Amino acid sequence: MNGCDCLARTIYRFRFAAGVNMAEVNEALELALLAVESLRGASEVRLDAPRSGNDDLRAVAIDGSFGAGHEVVKVFVALCQREFGPSGFRIDRIVSCVKCVGVAAGNAA
Repeated sequence: MNGCDCLARTIYRFRFAAGVNMAEVNEALELALLAVESLRGASEVRLDAPRSGNDDLRAVAIDGSFGAGHEVVKVFVALCQREFGPSGFRIDRIVSCVKCVGVAAGNAA
């Protein structure tokens, strides 16, 4: 990206409509994690699928840069589409360069 040869990270940010119950969103995320853990193991999901959520912002972010993380994203999308419908949420894919982000933050890579 931008001519650099750094490790790119892909973060999927989900934002949920006002009518969506965030407790149900968190349950869907837990179910997605459990599904992928059953295939890949808990350690791999813990290492390769970092995620965070903010109920106040009605948002969940999942790092889909690696296999287990990308699988969590796919399962979570399917669960959200089934539970909340396509208008209940939106997904932004954010690609960033780890080395460039670190250098910009003052951390030499």
